[in-house]
Amino acid sequence: MQICSPCSSWEGRRIFGKGISTFKALESISTPIQLFIVCGKNKKLKTQLEWELKDSKHEVRILGYCEKVEELMAISDLMISKPGGVTTSEATAMDLPILIYHSLPGQEEDNADYLCRSGFALSAQSEKELIAQVENLVCDSAPLKWMKQRMRKSQTKTSSIDALHVIVGAARSGPLRNVTSSKTIQKQKEIEVSI
Repeated sequence: MQICSPCSSWEGRRIFGKGISTFKALESISTPIQLFIVCGKNKKLKTQLEWELKDSKHEVRILGYCEKVEELMAISDLMISKPGGVTTSEATAMDLPILIYHSLPGQEEDNADYLCRSGFALSAQSEKELIAQVENLVCDSAPLKWMKQRMRKSQTKTSSIDALHVIVGAARSGPLRNVTSSKTIQKQKEIEVSI
């Protein structure tokens, strides 16, 4: 199983407890896993994790700032993260199941509730529960497959067209109707839409 875990500079300390106790606790998982840890620009965290996890029985890859996180998501089976809006939106768009750990009060708690209710994520409230969830998913991938299916079913692949219909509808009924330029008219002809 391949797991990605993005961390921002302060988040790495928060998500993974005091120091790196949570990553060390992953050693209790019986089946070897591959773990990608993205530390962002936090060089201190990256250095600490490299040192502390150098003898891990799991294949651990610790990365700094990464421009192509979507590539890590594409090859991962699971993402362990707090439920920030951008990260979880990217994960759901890529059909990547999420294991939520440590939500911030407010918006992130709402995000976590939505993601779990929708069947896109599981949640762990403690380090012990996090390790148990990962162990269960390593032993039985059926919940991961089910979450991926739920994500696929919820996606609309026509969002660009839907947005275009809203814009065209607003333009037909509002003051934009009288401000079409020759460039706009040419573009409308190219995409076969008229105002």
